[in-house]
Amino acid sequence: VRGYRGSAGCGFAGMAVCGGELPNGVKEWRPSVGHSAPIVGLAALVASASAGTAVGMAFVSNLAGTVVFGVVAIGIPLSVWAYFRNAKIVITRDWIEKYDLLGRATRSPRAQVAQIDTRYVPQPALCFVTSEGKVLIRVNQRLWTDQQVSEISAELLSGVHVQDRGVSGGVIVALDIQSF
Repeated sequence: VRGYRGSAGCGFAGMAVCGGELPNGVKEWRPSVGHSAPIVGLAALVASASAGTAVGMAFVSNLAGTVVFGVVAIGIPLSVWAYFRNAKIVITRDWIEKYDLLGRATRSPRAQVAQIDTRYVPQPALCFVTSEGKVLIRVNQRLWTDQQVSEISAELLSGVHVQDRGVSGGVIVALDIQSF
């Protein structure tokens, strides 16, 4: 996986943000920075407000306030950068893996996925669910484009009979596993 940069024109600060197939057949998707512009903008706004507040706290000799707001002003941009650098979904022949902002993987056997469900609490999410109803992997849909979500769903469900329950947005939300 190391060294892969995705499709041409998909990079942001040296990061792959589009889906693609690696030479060994492993498929990888990264969140789209452009699609996440409102979240990135909000993080930049909060970070700059925190930096301004930290400077103001320093002028009134409030050391605790300066430290707290300084940490927030530095931590938010670092967290956003780490998320777009490390977050990805990888699907192999046998596994589905989701990497978080720290690069930690949540790994589940691909064969256990019996259903893909869209849930809206606390925010829109695409959930890969077992036949018993256990959520294996949850993906925040606000950070991924509709095309990426559709590609991930299609790749995960290849070779499986799909029953669409008619939910809008082009996302496959339920399936009935049967052999062809």
